[in-house]
Amino acid sequence: MIKIHFYLESRIVKTGVPVSRERPIILSVSYSSHRIKTYTGRKVQEQEWDKATERMKPLYSNADEFNTALDLMMKRVEGRFLEIMAGGRIPDPLQFQQEMKVMVKSESPQFFELVLRFMEANSASWSLSTLKKMKTFYSQLKEFSLSRSITILPGAVNQTFGEELALFFREKGLKDSSIKKNLDLLKWFMNWSLRMGLVYNRDFQMIRFAPAKNSSIQTDIYLKWEELSTFFEFEGLSKKEAWCRDIFCFISFTGIRFATVCKLNRESLVEKYIQFGDKQKGRVLLNGFALEIIRKYQNRFYRGNSLFPMISLITFHKHLKSAAAKSGLNRLLPPLPVSSSPVPVHSLMSAQAAINSFYANAARMGVQAGTDLKGDSPKSRILRASGALLLAEEKQLNTANLIYESFRSSGARP
Repeated sequence: MIKIHFYLESRIVKTGVPVSRERPIILSVSYSSHRIKTYTGRKVQEQEWDKATERMKPLYSNADEFNTALDLMMKRVEGRFLEIMAGGRIPDPLQFQQEMKVMVKSESPQFFELVLRFMEANSASWSLSTLKKMKTFYSQLKEFSLSRSITILPGAVNQTFGEELALFFREKGLKDSSIKKNLDLLKWFMNWSLRMGLVYNRDFQMIRFAPAKNSSIQTDIYLKWEELSTFFEFEGLSKKEAWCRDIFCFISFTGIRFATVCKLNRESLVEKYIQFGDKQKGRVLLNGFALEIIRKYQNRFYRGNSLFPMISLITFHKHLKSAAAKSGLNRLLPPLPVSSSPVPVHSLMSAQAAINSFYANAARMGVQAGTDLKGDSPKSRILRASGALLLAEEKQLNTANLIYESFRSSGARP
């Protein structure tokens, strides 16, 4: 009474030649002169498919799991059909087709369940660093799912999904290099799921990361002197928010980048300067603001004898934005390329914004003009917009000795 078949969708390119890449498998059901069909969510290449048996050829490694999934799908559809017939009626074609769309996905594993299985199966062979990255990535995927109000389906991980995820990471302040690494983690996990026969759609392999065409609003963001000094003294933050605020201000007052700050330990602090890397180029004198921040942490001890609490870049950005919002950094900036309305400065706070703030306040901190600015680099735009000018020797701008003298001559606080 009911006939169920699986077959490959026939696709022809504009030249009239059949498509050679993977093709979707279609579930077709025929009964009482009705024929309805739906996509199964599975794809195979033509050479992997046996038309006679309507299954994947057994010589392929994941054939058993793949064919078992089709068998179960077939049983669910047939069982539901018989249930309806037992009630004394013939299934309505449109309604039954809708039920089929649900039934073909009902046994699909949950996305986050797969990620946990991936970590459980491989964590023993991973380094602690790799395990930490995957745990962080898992948390970020959870946040992405909640913030976008979507349920991530393993079979729906494709280029469009990758673009949405990249946009989410960019909104959190991640650099392009970090976004690409996260997408590589996604593809690594999905390839494992494919090898294990847990997913069948290979569209995720087509995910390619494209840097933002216009990200100037993110690279040019900085705090004005009044905003920076207010943020520096603001109270009422949580412990982690205060940590991130202090690190942000330390970068803004010294010009030391976040990656280097994370590597500083107590041995890096020599009297009133920071020593790292090369003895000549790696010395940064500390002004009164930077020393005041360091004194907060001198009697506290952290893993690896680090100078500041250990914190990841993602966690840093999360609590930094929260701290900035609490402190009232609400100055509106021009719309992002993906937005049609102005955005408050607190929503774009990042480690790069701290470096930008150091450049932007160079003139106020006592740095004198030495050369004209040329080109359209982010640094040039920041210095022009803030009224600051670059020194003849750029390396002087990356040390705090000149601004330290300025602070002392004008008072300990702005």
